[in-house]
Amino acid sequence: MAAVNGATRVYNGTTNAAANLLTVSNVINGDTVTASGNATLAGSSVGAEAVSSIAGLTLSNPNYTVVGGTASGSVAITAAPLTVTASN
Repeated sequence: MAAVNGATRVYNGTTNAAANLLTVSNVINGDTVTASGNATLAGSSVGAEAVSSIAGLTLSNPNYTVVGGTASGSVAITAAPLTVTASN
């Protein structure tokens, strides 16, 4: 399992990486496998953060497992926008 090329998310203070930011590999031709849940990133700061764990993911096809799987790639975390308003 690896991060999708160009995967990004907005800073939210967590190390969670949603399953839709990842791609499943080594699937037998003709099988369908989707991931759900969250992987874990090495950090939560803005910038590129490596995928460090896929233990929080589940797969849609019981013929596959993420146990003992490895993670690769990184997710780019972008700065969260702020709104500044004047107080009266």
